[in-house]
Amino acid sequence: PAVSLSTNSMHLGAVPYGETRTKLFSIHNASAEPAVFQFTPLPSLGVGEGGDGGVHASSGAGVFVVTPPSGTVPPRSTRYINVEFRPGEAMNFHKRLFCLFQSQVTQYIDLVGSCYTDRRRPAPLYMRHVLQYYTRKETSSTTHLTHLPPEQLEEHLAASTGPSLPDTTQPAETNNNEEEKVAQRTSSQVLDEYFYKNTHTGSKPAPASDGEVRITTKEVEIVEDGIDFGPCSRTAHPEPRYIHVINRSKGRVTCVWGASLAAYSMKNDVALPRPDTESVFTVVPPITDIDPGATFTFRVYFKPRFNHQFYSTSLEAFISYKTLRNFRLVVDRAVSPPWCISTTASGHTFEPGSDEFLPHVSLQCKRLHFQACQVGHAVAQTIMLTNTGETSLRWRLQDAAALGHPSEHRDETLPPFAFEPSRGTLQRGEFQLIVVKFTPSRDILYKQTFMCILNNSLANTMPIQLKGLGSLPRMKFSSQGRVYFRPTSVGAVSTRTYRIHNTSRIPVSFNWRVPERFQSLITLAPGAGVLRGNEDIDIACTFTPNKSKSYQMKVPCACAAVPPETLMLPYAPATAPRPDEALPVMIYAEALAGVVTMEPALLEFGQVLIGSSARRELVLHNPTPTHVRYLIRYQQDQILHNQLNSDLYDDEETGDEESIPEGASSDLDESTPREARRRPSPVLQISPSRGTIPPQSRISVWVRLSPRFQESCTFSITCDIQNEATGEIMSGGPTGTSPRVEVVGGGAYPVVQVSDVKCADVGKSIIWRRFSLDKLNRELVLPLTPYERKLLAGRTSTPELEDDNIPAFTLDFGGGGVGTPNRRVQVRFSNPGALPVEWRLLFRHELHSYAKREAWHDGGMGLEGVSSGTGGIPGVYLNESEREERQLIDSKVFSMRPRSGCLEPGGAALVEFSHAHLTAGLDEVPVLLLLENGKQVRLKLRGHTTTPTEPYLHFNTNYHVFSSVPIGETHAPIQVYPLHNEGEVGLNFTIDTDAMEQLNKENFDFPIVQCLTKSGYIAPRETLYTQWQCTPLEVKRYAVNIPIRVEGGGSAVIRMRVTGHHPRPTRALSASVAAARSEWDHTIPEQSLAQGPLGWLSLERMCLGHMPVNTRLTRVVVLHSGSRRISFEWSSVPLPGCGSVSVHPSSGTLAPGQYVLCRIEFTIGQSPHIAQVDLPCKVYSVDKSKPEKDVGRARRGPKEDAQGEGTDKQEMLAYNYGIQGVLPPLHSRITPAHNNAAPTSPQKDKLPSLRRTDIDKGPEPDQTTLYITVQLHSHAPDHFGEDSDVFFPPVSSGMSPDGLGAFSQQLVSKAGAMVPFAPHQTSTGM
Repeated sequence: PAVSLSTNSMHLGAVPYGETRTKLFSIHNASAEPAVFQFTPLPSLGVGEGGDGGVHASSGAGVFVVTPPSGTVPPRSTRYINVEFRPGEAMNFHKRLFCLFQSQVTQYIDLVGSCYTDRRRPAPLYMRHVLQYYTRKETSSTTHLTHLPPEQLEEHLAASTGPSLPDTTQPAETNNNEEEKVAQRTSSQVLDEYFYKNTHTGSKPAPASDGEVRITTKEVEIVEDGIDFGPCSRTAHPEPRYIHVINRSKGRVTCVWGASLAAYSMKNDVALPRPDTESVFTVVPPITDIDPGATFTFRVYFKPRFNHQFYSTSLEAFISYKTLRNFRLVVDRAVSPPWCISTTASGHTFEPGSDEFLPHVSLQCKRLHFQACQVGHAVAQTIMLTNTGETSLRWRLQDAAALGHPSEHRDETLPPFAFEPSRGTLQRGEFQLIVVKFTPSRDILYKQTFMCILNNSLANTMPIQLKGLGSLPRMKFSSQGRVYFRPTSVGAVSTRTYRIHNTSRIPVSFNWRVPERFQSLITLAPGAGVLRGNEDIDIACTFTPNKSKSYQMKVPCACAAVPPETLMLPYAPATAPRPDEALPVMIYAEALAGVVTMEPALLEFGQVLIGSSARRELVLHNPTPTHVRYLIRYQQDQILHNQLNSDLYDDEETGDEESIPEGASSDLDESTPREARRRPSPVLQISPSRGTIPPQSRISVWVRLSPRFQESCTFSITCDIQNEATGEIMSGGPTGTSPRVEVVGGGAYPVVQVSDVKCADVGKSIIWRRFSLDKLNRELVLPLTPYERKLLAGRTSTPELEDDNIPAFTLDFGGGGVGTPNRRVQVRFSNPGALPVEWRLLFRHELHSYAKREAWHDGGMGLEGVSSGTGGIPGVYLNESEREERQLIDSKVFSMRPRSGCLEPGGAALVEFSHAHLTAGLDEVPVLLLLENGKQVRLKLRGHTTTPTEPYLHFNTNYHVFSSVPIGETHAPIQVYPLHNEGEVGLNFTIDTDAMEQLNKENFDFPIVQCLTKSGYIAPRETLYTQWQCTPLEVKRYAVNIPIRVEGGGSAVIRMRVTGHHPRPTRALSASVAAARSEWDHTIPEQSLAQGPLGWLSLERMCLGHMPVNTRLTRVVVLHSGSRRISFEWSSVPLPGCGSVSVHPSSGTLAPGQYVLCRIEFTIGQSPHIAQVDLPCKVYSVDKSKPEKDVGRARRGPKEDAQGEGTDKQEMLAYNYGIQGVLPPLHSRITPAHNNAAPTSPQKDKLPSLRRTDIDKGPEPDQTTLYITVQLHSHAPDHFGEDSDVFFPPVSSGMSPDGLGAFSQQLVSKAGAMVPFAPHQTSTGM
């Protein structure tokens, strides 16, 4: 059972003479079994029953009285023990009381108390003094400090230079809870003290001449182990017996018998007998002094009071130095506790021979088998002897050999088995716990029989058979104590396992003692441990070399028996082994330098879809004959943001702006740019990043790139050799440097760009702005917003076309009369990225169907197969606007073809957007442009249809930004603002300048903004360029709302804006010519990427740059014919400032597949101006013959021809081509408001009465208009100064008429088959 005492010490304090003091402690039983306990030794008087059957109780004796002295603690309960302190002399008292438990180790409690009188007060005694005494006892075996009296001890401590002892100089008032300060003793120490308690620690058995074991001590001792008076008469007192006490200390001591003080009273320090008290056993004298080295003889008297009784008691003596009886004679640190020694006294009043009546006893165990015990150590067990009869009895244990029985170990110097106690008296119902100790002196099996003799009669005996095994620690190693390692690389770890076996029957501890020079190379695990009898364990021997070398290492293993419950006795038998025995193990190992190489030297991932991952294989090669522990690390060398995302925001004013009501402030702040998003680098994972490569082997390591943001990165991967034990990194390359592999890759989303646009009757620059293609391109290359990433991850429902989280752009077709041909706009979508792009154009009613197919992962049917009927989605209610939108789609007022596709990197596809002019009114249909795993944008298709008599002035946007002008400019340039008449009738317009005049008035009546064309007439389907002059006074932005009214039509308010900037030095202009041209649109492609059936121009945008006034410039453009015979005619367009444009030849005819070089002469007017005008060239079909396939095939390349086989229209071809540039990013994105975008049109007719027109299979056009957008900025001559050579390149640049030959070859290099131009085939010569 798990039994424990609440404390191992108890201080009962100082008690006045004649008084008592009581304290409690407890015994706690934490087990599920009852615990039997018994305290010993107790000097209680044992009395039996009389022959008359009466019971005669006797009073307890002794200084410390424990109640109850024995008993049982129930399971999981606590029992309290009462300790009564009854001193009979003014002195200090100390006693170690042992508590025996059945089937449990012996425990103890130290009892300390003091008694004083008015005339005598001993030195205070505390628990720390007890601890100090035992410390001296164990540490001063050669100096015998405990033999010194206090005065000599003080002198020795003052002069001692040895190890310091516990500090006991603190005052007594500070020592609270002293009972907690006594150090705990081990169970083996307690067992040894219990067997030799008369001498405390340091005692040892010594054999006597008669074979009895006597006790020797170092300070004081009792010679007699016990005295027996034998049979006595109650009336005739026997002769006294004698007890001899030897004082071996060097000081005078006082001996006080605690049990005998009750029969005496102290008077003037003299013990006088009490006439009213008569003790059975009395020691005379009860108190006396003994000189150093002297022996004193005490007389013991036996005075029984009843017949037919057994008497037995423990005689207890307290011995202390005489000087300790007065606190003035001793210092605190020299105080020591008194010694408590005892012996037994017994006798009986039975007549000779009449005490041999039949006893009734119960012995718990008659056969004891001890566990194997190391030679020289001891183990113990507890047995219980119980008197179950109705009479008292005497018992004693004696070796059977002494009674004539054979013995196997009569030659032993000391008996292997011992009992404590070995004799005693049991009253009716009492029990006695007996501790049996086994102490082998040889490694053999011991067998011995003891006889328990009852009532001194050999006829009443009980045999007890004891058996124990003495053993010595023995260990055995496998492989004959040799360990061999395979060749190991420097820094790697090699492990071998071998086994050690405990061949003995006792627990053996082992401890590896690796020499210091090998501790960094060899590790053994476990390094220490305990093996039970006949148990084995595997030892892992780890070799971690730090340099190339062959090793032979001898490692000893210290083996020793594990000390059992008891402490080894002070003597050591001759056959006992050494405490530690070293068994060597030889270790043989070889270390080599490790080498690792990596292949390939470059890992290219390319662009990886964000949110996904790609992996590449990296091969590691170990060419050495050893295992190599590798560690792969990487670092990010460079982050390159995707070129499509670089410089997302420029300083141009390209954002849309909402219409500003009249009366608003004219000073506007810059629109807030979109904040750049911080993007962590892509994640690079290497698996496994560390491991071991077998000798001369290759392993594969996977490098995985999982980009999370749009950027390109470069990583460096290095492979090092790692010391597995210390983690130290070493070079793994054959040349002393770590091998390195470059990793190049990045993350990207699928992206598309609009690279070209073409409309038969509208200039490219105009339709580019109407379709908001600059803003659309900038949005398509922006990183995905958090909302868009949620859409891709499926955490958000299907997007709606009214969702403001998705950007919206307007595709404005302009206007047209009812019944006029459909306006077809061909838009080229290109894939400038490195990932294939799947794109779709979805109407509103197709969003749910697409989401449903995505949920079921059904990709087999394209969007062309999606039903567009008016049935709608079952269960979905359509409001009035949605029904009108659905009718527009069903009537094909707006159409798109194709509506889905896949673009490989570098590929392109033509998509035709068409608007049919069926009924008058404004048509609007929203469309979602969806890129798989990419962006989503809303496209609002808008077109206006007018009646034959309705004037219609079309505005691209509700604002206009003039080019910035330097302040202080004496010759402010004239700038133009185009007005487009999209109606079928001419119109008159008027520009209201009241707000402009108010702005000038507020600026000191200075003409900040002037309108030079306040009214005019615009012919049907024509464009008029109104002229404006801006002269800012300050470096700021000016803005004014200008109403423009149409006679008989309506009005619109356009917000005009101009910015004044600080004038730049002319030399700064020469250093930034390219930057100076940024005022024009350079995102519009110069060359045509779409070739129509009637013909096309080699250039569609011509930027003349900066030039002085009154100059003439010449440029060349190539006009190609298509698959039909055509005639062309150039229209003259006036330039601001009385300038003009002329083309030579101005008209002519071309056969299919031919081309003509057209020279364009620009005459710059007298006044500076900034202009962007469209130069039209009308092309007519001369005959209606079927297009010649051979000519078309000769004009196209082989790749283009293969892609055009399955399409019935040349302009719908989708083919791949190389990307030549990157679109600049968008500075800001503002969705325009079109409240005042166009004159008010009549209400749209009822949609159910619409007549469906077949626009899909119409005839090829008989005429078309090709446009060249001309951009120029003229200055006064003094504007250039000495930098005229910068703005006017020499003739060799290829821009003058003399250099037309080289330039024409450059222009027509992509024209396919070259057909010589015949002058007679044109109406006007070159």
